[in-house]
Amino acid sequence: MFSQSSCFLQQLSAILSETSFTTLWANIAKSLENSRCFWSECCLETHVKFNITGLEKNLNQRLYGQHLVSRTVLPALKAHFSSTTSKALVLSFHGWTGGGKNYVSQFIAESIYKYGMKSTFVRYFIGGYHFPDRKLVDVYKQQLREWIKGNVSICQYSLFIFDEVDRMPPGVLDAIKPFLEYTQMVDGVDFTKSIFIFLRFEVFGLAFSISQFRIFAGTG
Repeated sequence: MFSQSSCFLQQLSAILSETSFTTLWANIAKSLENSRCFWSECCLETHVKFNITGLEKNLNQRLYGQHLVSRTVLPALKAHFSSTTSKALVLSFHGWTGGGKNYVSQFIAESIYKYGMKSTFVRYFIGGYHFPDRKLVDVYKQQLREWIKGNVSICQYSLFIFDEVDRMPPGVLDAIKPFLEYTQMVDGVDFTKSIFIFLRFEVFGLAFSISQFRIFAGTG
């Protein structure tokens, strides 16, 4: 009897080993996370998943006269989500008002997030509205760094859209250069999965460019 009890205790000890506890708590944590994601948005495939087919359909059916978009934006996003990226993806769209810049940004958000532009992982900034005072450039830079770092800390697949960058005070966007240039983590945060879109007004038609790093400063 003693021998059987000893054997049982040894087996129980093996089951309740450190590795088993780690696995057990990992499973519990995963279950709790999945339960939480049922009620609120999470940075998991249930809420964040790139739908290239849906994006291609929107660009082809809802955006007219801009075939260059599909040929440039689609491959860039596909590569960003399907491979190990070394930098954040930067897209710069520039053209006249009503030329499709905001539509494309909206389509991109809808193809990635379950709630599209309403997702908590999408941040939309308007140059003349969020950064109106040229005297507060240093304040804006500090706030921008904190906003971006805080959001990416919550979800690596964050999307930041900067509209009317031509109306932003010069120097504000310098604050985010480290998040676009560095291939390693910045202050413990990985920005390589993030996407930054810059929208700029121009009178010579709509152009779309893709680069690993491109920032427009305000004029004057």
